[in-house]
Amino acid sequence: MSNGNGTNGKFASDHIYLVAYLRLRGHRIISTERTGRFTVFSFKRTPELDTDVADFYAGGMVPARDYVMEVLRVKKFIPRAGELEQGQWRTHEMAC
Repeated sequence: MSNGNGTNGKFASDHIYLVAYLRLRGHRIISTERTGRFTVFSFKRTPELDTDVADFYAGGMVPARDYVMEVLRVKKFIPRAGELEQGQWRTHEMAC
């Protein structure tokens, strides 16, 4: 799954660079879910979010330093090898 056409008012993606971009554009992650080996991040679907998704794919710009730091923050919500088997990871909501 790369990007989801939101059902029930949600937009979902497992594309961490898109997720980081959307967070920098002011969109809040409302939940995460593990599907197979992917972590899917969900956002509330709005016209602004749809515009920002299109901007991302059209080469939209955000400050590079902020973008790198946000990618690292998003990566913290992706379980590492072995964490799933040990039960150390669970679906949760991101604070921001």
